[in-house]
Amino acid sequence: EQRFEEYDRISRLGTPSVPYFYLGVLAIAPRRQGTGAGERLLRAFCAQSDADPVSCGVYLETARRENVAFYAKRGFSVLAEASLGHSGLWCMFRANAQRSASDA
Repeated sequence: EQRFEEYDRISRLGTPSVPYFYLGVLAIAPRRQGTGAGERLLRAFCAQSDADPVSCGVYLETARRENVAFYAKRGFSVLAEASLGHSGLWCMFRANAQRSASDA
């Protein structure tokens, strides 16, 4: 129960105060990893947010430290992070192309 409370606390801290698209899950089959499939999916999702006149960007949460670098290379910044027992939680945001990061 304490782990769920910590998850709620950090996700509240990391959630942007502006309208955004939420990327719930992005997973690539192990045999397709390293082929660019994940990047293409992410780029397509971000393009949908960029095209939306209300959305200011894309928000996601990851529990895998190695994913942080993947998303950071694609324009995402860590808004909040916490340790959740044996794993962690990173809340990340990428501002839309036509908006500055300060809009987040």
